[in-house]
Amino acid sequence: MMKTSWKRPSGRFSRVRSAREAGMTLANVVRVNIYTTDVDTLIQHFGILTEGFEGDRFATTVVGVARLAAPDILVALEATAMD
Repeated sequence: MMKTSWKRPSGRFSRVRSAREAGMTLANVVRVNIYTTDVDTLIQHFGILTEGFEGDRFATTVVGVARLAAPDILVALEATAMD
């Protein structure tokens, strides 16, 4: 297994602008799908991924994949928000 360094990305949640423009926040998130190349390490650092979310817990699916769009991407998040 490849050794990886997990850290908080500097641009975390920067792509949720369209939800913010619609008047939503991370509290509106009802589902998060997480794709990762290393499920064991993701579970160890799960708090880093979820610490920015507010409100009640949401449905979560974690999927292990062989690789993502680029070799240096370790985690991809797909979130669904409802008003």
